[in-house]
Amino acid sequence: VIVYRCFILIVLMVLMNSISTMAQIRINEVCTSNNSIITDEDGDTRDWIEIYNTEETPVDLAGYYLTDSKTDTVKWQFQSLVVPAFGHVLVFASAKDRPSVNPPHTSFKLSQDGETVWLYDTNKILIDSISVPYLTTDLSYGAFPDGTGSRVYFSSPTPQATNNNSAPSDHIIAFRPVFNHNTGVYQHSIEVEITTADQGATLYYTLDGSEPKES
Repeated sequence: VIVYRCFILIVLMVLMNSISTMAQIRINEVCTSNNSIITDEDGDTRDWIEIYNTEETPVDLAGYYLTDSKTDTVKWQFQSLVVPAFGHVLVFASAKDRPSVNPPHTSFKLSQDGETVWLYDTNKILIDSISVPYLTTDLSYGAFPDGTGSRVYFSSPTPQATNNNSAPSDHIIAFRPVFNHNTGVYQHSIEVEITTADQGATLYYTLDGSEPKES
């Protein structure tokens, strides 16, 4: 009976700790097409995920998991990364797989077309998730205010800083260019048409895979 009661007590303590962590750590902001917002240690502009601590107790994310796959909950694991009280930490979604650097790099990238990111604790219990819609370049999507607010678009992203001083807008509509042909190899010449639902947009393109510019 004593052993059974001890077991129940341990289970309750684990559950209480998990519930506390779920309320404390949040995915705060995500950018899936970073071109000029922030660079990593190699000088590359990689996509990123920001995590926020909603309480006054620091949290070490060692052993936690980030994933962009609903079926692979342990796709990428944190090494030691402390989120300060009411603080923010950054994770590059670069596929470089560098968990020991700061900011760390995941083993996966994010799709600009939109996808969901999940955060799990050391017991593989879901802490938070965010479904990111299609984002135009250098636009981010996250919580306003930090941690618990509504999910909105940010035209001026704030990696590793509060969203509370930003100018969010849930009215930003991200229109993607639409091609009249699917990606592929064609045996004969085709006529390619590019359109967008944004009537005020100007479309730029290149034929060699380089970054489109005004020229």
